[in-house]
Amino acid sequence: MIVVVARHGAQDFESGSLTAEGRAQVNALALRLKTALPAGDIFLAYSDVSRTKETADILIAGLAPKKTMALPWLQDGELAGRRARTLAEENPAFAVALLVTHLPVANEILGAFAKDFQMDDPPKGPVLAEAVLVDTVARHFVRI
Repeated sequence: MIVVVARHGAQDFESGSLTAEGRAQVNALALRLKTALPAGDIFLAYSDVSRTKETADILIAGLAPKKTMALPWLQDGELAGRRARTLAEENPAFAVALLVTHLPVANEILGAFAKDFQMDDPPKGPVLAEAVLVDTVARHFVRI
C-alpha cells in the first residue's frame, strides 16, 4: 500500500478555515496527486478540524476516492504514527491511503515509517498543501 501524508492549505487563523490562497494550493495539490497516484483505489482520511476537512473536501472532488472518513486519531501525533502503519492490514482493498492532517502529526507518521525502514533521518513533514508519499513496499519517501 502507498500511504500519502498531506497537509492542509493556508488558513485564516481567526476562523480556522482555508484562505482563498489555501484553497488554490489544495486544488494544485489535487492535480499533482491525480498525476502521481493510481486512479480509483484511494482511501482518504482526515482529522475533523475545519482546515483539514476543507482540504479533504477539495481533494475528494479532485480525486474521487472510493472511501472517505474522519479519523480522530489523525489529531494525535504519537497514536497516528502507530496507526498509519496498520492501514494496509485494515484496508486491504485500497492501493492508496491518503491522510490529510497537520504538521506535527505528519512528522510523527513519517518518523514512524522511517523507523520501520531503519532510516536514521526521517523526511521533514509536508509544507502547506504538500504531500509526502510513503512507498511501504520499496521503503522510500517521495515529496509531491
